[in-house]
Amino acid sequence: MSLLSLLLYCVVVTFTPGPTNVVILSIAHGEGTRRALVFSAGAAAAFALMLAASAALNSLLAELLPLAQPVLQLVGGAYMLYLAWKVYGMDVGADGGQAVGDAPAGHTGGGPVPRSDRALFVTGFLMQFVNPKVVMFTLTVMPSFVALAQGSRGGVAAGVAAVSVIGWAAFAAWVGFGALLRRFLSAYRRVVNVLMALFLVYCAVAMSGVQQVLAH
Repeated sequence: MSLLSLLLYCVVVTFTPGPTNVVILSIAHGEGTRRALVFSAGAAAAFALMLAASAALNSLLAELLPLAQPVLQLVGGAYMLYLAWKVYGMDVGADGGQAVGDAPAGHTGGGPVPRSDRALFVTGFLMQFVNPKVVMFTLTVMPSFVALAQGSRGGVAAGVAAVSVIGWAAFAAWVGFGALLRRFLSAYRRVVNVLMALFLVYCAVAMSGVQQVLAH
């Protein structure tokens, strides 16, 4: 695979809808652009870390991946279903939205309170590690960059940096998409919530490996 085709593949995979992008859209819809950017920053940081780890531990991860994949698929699928339930139940009113996650500890008010920026960043960071799409992508795309670099550490680092920037751009694009359509999304919030929840359910089923098990 050439460098250009590899980069185009990265663009297609990161910009197309996935669990992280759907949650970013939900947060932009329910809590605003700034909050979505905080979540995206956490997701982008984890994405870059996973790419770097994949490049550095290429051979070791290639041996461990077949053993860890079934567990990863089940855990990731279960988490996607949890996110689908939270998105489905999200209600956006004139005074703000319900976070896609739990309210801060100690909250005793009458309604849900969004998490702190730090908690939102951590949520975005940790979500990447149970997102099968991201894990499988980082573990499969970096060996190609390692091969193209032919032992050059600078070339591998450049590959990690390039894909990290592509991932960040994809997250930012989904934040912008949510900001541009926020009025429309709010006007049809119940329909939007149901559609996003159904998409996450589809992601959970597709990534969990259930289809392969049923096929056999």
